[in-house]
Amino acid sequence: MSDLSGFEFPCEVGAFDQDGDGNIDKQEVSYAVRAALRERPKNLELISNKLDDIDALSRDAWNLIDGTQEGYISIAQFSQFYVELGQVMDEKVPTYQEVWELTRKYDTDSDSFLTYDEFELLFCDYLCRTAFKPEEFKVDSDSDA
Repeated sequence: MSDLSGFEFPCEVGAFDQDGDGNIDKQEVSYAVRAALRERPKNLELISNKLDDIDALSRDAWNLIDGTQEGYISIAQFSQFYVELGQVMDEKVPTYQEVWELTRKYDTDSDSFLTYDEFELLFCDYLCRTAFKPEEFKVDSDSDA
């Protein structure tokens, strides 16, 4: 998936640090993104073009995990995939307990299996967390921004 080159914020990113704590929290990021979408229409076009990429990635990942095409995957199947994905992405390998807790959040019917719809939400969350890391938006508190 390519980056969002050309995505523009209407002002310096540090200006969205509304509480002045030197960090941009989830609410402040949400405000910044909404402002960027509202004030720069080109941004919305960039994001909508990426949705097709995300759909394709989700479907490819699902097909990789659900090799038997049963229409659902077990926590064990997802865990194996998640560990391998973490290794490829050079991230900390999650414990089985961490994977279990993560999947419980998305296993809406609590049957210990993930349907494609449940997996898609989980996978999109994963993509967002890996592509958009809050620590990258740490604001230098000594700056004049």
